Order: sequence, then structure tokens, then C-alpha cells
Amino acid sequence: MSTQKSVWLCALAVLLSMLIFQGCEKRAADKQAGTEQVKALAEQVKKVAEQVREFPELSKRLAELDEKLAELDNKVSVQAKQLSRQGQTGSRLDKMEAEVETLKSGGVNYDTSAMQKTIEEQVRLNVRKAEPARLGVVSIQRAFLECKRNAKYMERAEAEQRSLEAELNKLRKEIEAAEAGLRTLKAGSPDRLSQVKELLDKRAEYETQQKFFKFQIELKDQQWSEQLYRDILRRTGEVAKEKGLDLVLEMSEPSFPAGSAEELRLTIRTHKLLYGGVCQDITEEVMARLDVEEKDKEKGAGAAQ
Repeated sequence: MSTQKSVWLCALAVLLSMLIFQGCEKRAADKQAGTEQVKALAEQVKKVAEQVREFPELSKRLAELDEKLAELDNKVSVQAKQLSRQGQTGSRLDKMEAEVETLKSGGVNYDTSAMQKTIEEQVRLNVRKAEPARLGVVSIQRAFLECKRNAKYMERAEAEQRSLEAELNKLRKEIEAAEAGLRTLKAGSPDRLSQVKELLDKRAEYETQQKFFKFQIELKDQQWSEQLYRDILRRTGEVAKEKGLDLVLEMSEPSFPAGSAEELRLTIRTHKLLYGGVCQDITEEVMARLDVEEKDKEKGAGAAQ
């Protein structure tokens, strides 16, 4: 009986030892698992900290991306508008072509070159509408005063005026001689009456010639100015077309001080373009063409002689 009891006690002791050992192993495994979890959490905390440090840089990059997206959006809008204009132009051209085909099918006579010219002009106008206007300026006053063509005319006009003044001086000397001869004649004598008539005729001729010469000079100056002004306008149009200018304005600098109050008022009324910094000055080219035209005329006149 005592032996059997001892066996049971030993078995119980062994069982308790096994349970204690298993409990120790479990606690050790749980401790190691907890350590691993703590290490994993530490790694996650480290990664989160790094992301938090990078957050300002990410915000900056996001802001830059937003700006680039806005620029792209604007470019897309502009391209859409251009495509819309091109679509309108294309629809107009399609309409014109449809009208041409209708004319062909109906057997109606039409001018193909004129139609092509109209289409090209329409396309050119549609393209130019989107571009800013190109402006030019010309100083009419400078073109009149500085071109060689006008200088040569002034030389001829001065020579002619000197010739007319010589004729008037000749008549004036004849009048002075008649007045001197009249003083030597007896009053009431036939010779004195004849001298008085001759003197009055010469004075009348002198006054008539003087008025006629003045009228002649003014008329020639007016005709010359009109012709030169027309040529300036013509040459201005040629230069403007070659340079692709849409509009050419007159720009002459006023001269100060003014000669009189009336001249100042006239300057204020006629001086319209106050600033032309964005305009292209084509005065030099216009004057150069006027001078070339004058040389060609002189060569033609020399060949004819």
C-alpha cells in the first residue's frame, strides 16, 4: 500500500514538473513575441516620422503640379479657341466650295480666278483678325521739305521768279524814266500830254504784270504741291503694302515758337498724332522712292531731247 502511494506521488510530481516547464516555455515564447511586436511598432513609428518630415516637400511638389496643371488648362483653352476659329473659316470655305459646285452643276458662267482670289482674301482676313494691327507713320511735312524732288522744284521756281522780277524791274525803270522826262516838259503842251498817257500806260502794265506774276507763281506752287502730295500718298501705299502695315498715320512735329496766334491755333487743330512710339516710321523710304521717280523722269526727258 505504501509502495503504490509512493508511485502515485512520483507520477504527480513528474506531472507537476512538466506543467511548470511548459508554463515557463510559454512565458518565454510570449516574451519573445512581444519583443518582436515592439520592434515592428518601432519600425512603423520610424517610417511615420520620416513621412512627416517629408510632408512639407510633398506639399511644395503638389503646389507646383497644380500650377503646371493650370498652365496646361490655359493652353488647352487657347488651342480650343484657335480650332474654333479655324472651324468657322473651314465652314465658310466649305460653303463657298458648295456654291461653286452648284454653279458648275447649273451651267452658270463664273470666273474661277476671281472666286479663288475671294477665298484667299477671306482666309487672309480671318488669319489677320487674331493678330494686332501693324501701324506706320509718315511725316508729310518732312517729305515735302527734305526730298530732292522738291529741292529741284524750288531751284526752278526761284530762277523763274528772278526772271519775272527782272521784267518788272525793267518796267519800273521805264516808269521812272518817263516820270523824269515828264518834269522837263511844259504843262499843257501836246508832248506833256503824250508823255502822261505813256506814263499811265506803263504804270497800268506794271501793276497788271505784277498781279499776273504773283498769280502765276501761286498757281504753279499749288499744282506742284498737289502733285507731290498725290505721289507721296501713292508711294506710302506701296511701302505699307510691302511691309504688311494695316494703317499709316501722318506724324509731323510742330515747330515752336509759333509765328503768330493764328498759326499756333492752326497747329493745335491739325496736329493729331501726339505719340507714335509703337508705329514704324517709313518717311525715309517714301522720300527715297520719290527721288528715284524724279531721276527716272529726268532720264526720260534727256533721252527725248
